[in-house]
Amino acid sequence: MDRVIKRFTIVLIFLVIAAGVSYGIYAFVNVDPTCYDRVQNQGEEGVDCGATCGNTCDPIVVPLEIVSQRLIAAGESEYDFIAQIRNPNTSHGAANVSYDIILKDENGAAVNTIRGTFYILPVQTKYIVKTPIRIIGTGITPELIIKDVVWHKVNVADLKIDFPLIGEQHGAVSVPGVRYQVEGTLSNKSDFDFDQVDVLVVVQDSVGEIHAVTSTTINTFLSQSLRYFKVTWPDEISGVEITIPQVQASTNVFNNSNFIRRYGTEEEFQRY
Repeated sequence: MDRVIKRFTIVLIFLVIAAGVSYGIYAFVNVDPTCYDRVQNQGEEGVDCGATCGNTCDPIVVPLEIVSQRLIAAGESEYDFIAQIRNPNTSHGAANVSYDIILKDENGAAVNTIRGTFYILPVQTKYIVKTPIRIIGTGITPELIIKDVVWHKVNVADLKIDFPLIGEQHGAVSVPGVRYQVEGTLSNKSDFDFDQVDVLVVVQDSVGEIHAVTSTTINTFLSQSLRYFKVTWPDEISGVEITIPQVQASTNVFNNSNFIRRYGTEEEFQRY
């Protein structure tokens, strides 16, 4: 009888210990949900965000949109590629977008691939250009394929970056090697001194047809200052009614070495 009681006591102790260990494991793994557990639970609208947590979830990042793309004749067997890209995201921009331009023949077969990269700000619609492209033959069409996109959250409204065009002239000229030019003055209305500002000039007619495109850069564009620019074409643009050319000035805000705030340091920009 004593032996039976002893065995029963040992088994009971073992069960109590096993139950305690199991409960400890359960309590450790199944903690109460919180707004800091990196899990979407307890009615959260996203991971650790939403009304339950008293904050707002970041909007879902949607892909870039290709608005238009085309080749423009720029001389004998030479073409310029221009595409218009739209970023519909309000809080995210792309620091680096890699793309391929696939040139196809009349049968849809790829004859050449041209690669490039660009950056784009939130809610920005911008042109990307590849020039010049040498093409032998006719019936060649381009297909732009966006490959990798490196997204960054950025509040462009806080930066107040603006490069308004305050003066512009365009037209045919009689200069050796130049038949058409566009010149103008840009103003840096921001509080930053920029190392480089990209300037794209698009020449189009009264119905929006693009006839020429080129780009240049402005280096060391100081805050609250004016800078002159000029772009030229070796071929005359004639036979069309040219409207005021579009001038698109932008800078890569994702490159921290691109700017220094007037009364701050490079690192100050990181908070944006």
